[in-house]
Amino acid sequence: PLPLHAALPISSQQCWVLPAVAAAPPSSVLILNSYDQGYSWTDGEVAGIRSGLDDASGIQLSVEYLDWRRFPSQQNLDQVEKLLQTRYGVSRPDVLVVTDNPALDFALDYRSSLFAGVPIVFCGINDYQTSLLRGAKDVTGVAEEIDPAGTLRLALRLHAHANNVYVITDFTEAGLAVRQTIQSAVPEFKDRATFTFSPDVTVAEVMDAVAKLPSGTIILAAPFTHDRDGVFIDMPEFTAELARHTSLPIYGMYEHCLGQGIVGGVLTSAQLEGTQAGELATRILAGEPASSIPVVTQRSTLVAFDWNRLEAFGIPVSSLPVGATVINRPVTILDTNRRLVVFTIVVMLFLVLGIVFLAINDVRRERAEARALRLATAIEHGRGQWHHRSEGGCAPI
Repeated sequence: PLPLHAALPISSQQCWVLPAVAAAPPSSVLILNSYDQGYSWTDGEVAGIRSGLDDASGIQLSVEYLDWRRFPSQQNLDQVEKLLQTRYGVSRPDVLVVTDNPALDFALDYRSSLFAGVPIVFCGINDYQTSLLRGAKDVTGVAEEIDPAGTLRLALRLHAHANNVYVITDFTEAGLAVRQTIQSAVPEFKDRATFTFSPDVTVAEVMDAVAKLPSGTIILAAPFTHDRDGVFIDMPEFTAELARHTSLPIYGMYEHCLGQGIVGGVLTSAQLEGTQAGELATRILAGEPASSIPVVTQRSTLVAFDWNRLEAFGIPVSSLPVGATVINRPVTILDTNRRLVVFTIVVMLFLVLGIVFLAINDVRRERAEARALRLATAIEHGRGQWHHRSEGGCAPI
């Protein structure tokens, strides 16, 4: 509003200067990521969130990173808290979107000082249980779903002669959590295959181990982003390196590894989770209370395969589950110009029908001409006989 004196009469006509109606400020969304920019999982989540927010116009979007993979310390959290206080202490976001467990924990720990009253939307949360929210209000999101059992069922069906499974995870917090989930699924397959889990090793040692695995082994590449010596490696880079060290089939658990050496599987999608989180944030910005939106579960996976790897192992696409996504499939004219193909088929069908119609007409015409010729011949023959009898004196008296 304008200063008080601006609202006083300035002439004998009692004219008043009214404050101008200011345009409403744009809605603001802050994405707080657990990990670093350039990490493919996090980049996929952010891309998905942006996609989910596309329908909401005029949003001011900010993105921050805890960088917890590289700096998992309280000192790092304290520094991030000071940074966010400086940037958002005065102008808090309308919605806070957090990706993965460390960012959710941070948001809940520092909510009173940084994000009091701000609705929180999460995605990428492993082993989601309501207790993780600590009774906090106005919090909703997308629970991360992994389905190693589903992937193992597919792999063992598609590779009927396989009788060993080699599971690779790192020993980070996330890696150990996924390892435990896989171990809980092993009893289902006890009569089908023998399972071996990788020890705490370096990247080089993993590569040496897979190169020596016997035939009849399926490799399940679970999270491996940080080796025993502290070396960081992104999952797509890791699975691609695995494929260079073995000719055995490699199955994965995450969509961003597809096209990077794995055959496929029931894959958790960072972008799909992020998109759903962005859509939830859009609903909150439109006025829907976060507390009234239930947490999304069992909607973050897709069944997908790499055609190149299917071809390498002689797996026909027809053997895949109905509705499975297949990337890198050779492009045909039907894929690029379906209308032209359909139009051409219809035209050819009409031409064939036309040719058949003309052929039938030709046959009918030939038969009619043959009948007419036989009739004419018979008439001519009858006339000849009558004329012969007349000349022989057989004419009537």
